[in-house]
Amino acid sequence: MDKKWTELKYEGPVFEHRRYHAACVVGKQLVVYGGMNGSEHYLSDLVTIPLMRPYDKDIKHAGLKWVKISTKGLKPSKLAYHTAQLVVSHERYRTPGQIGLYSLPDSRGYRLRVEIEGIYFFGGRDEKGPNNTLSI
Repeated sequence: MDKKWTELKYEGPVFEHRRYHAACVVGKQLVVYGGMNGSEHYLSDLVTIPLMRPYDKDIKHAGLKWVKISTKGLKPSKLAYHTAQLVVSHERYRTPGQIGLYSLPDSRGYRLRVEIEGIYFFGGRDEKGPNNTLSI
């Protein structure tokens, strides 16, 4: 890593400009949810972009593309100012080729068991005001 800021180049359409969104890394993808657009409207779309492509040595010019993700089930309300955190089991962390995240043992030295893996979205504000919901 050269510790130098670099703007990545991407191809094709980009999702709506936003601020106050939540983002996290899942595997080799950056996932972005919600936020607020320039007209102060709350957003509820989920988009992703790969952080690397196979065989591309220069990620700065790799031809990255944003993709809008379709989801199933009850999705969170339109949110801004919220947080996102990827939660996976320590078994997935230890499996080669899987998501490379850290996991912390509890105070007795045992691994904490993850019941439901996924991206957890919490809090923020929606069109009605402060929001304290937890969604996966």
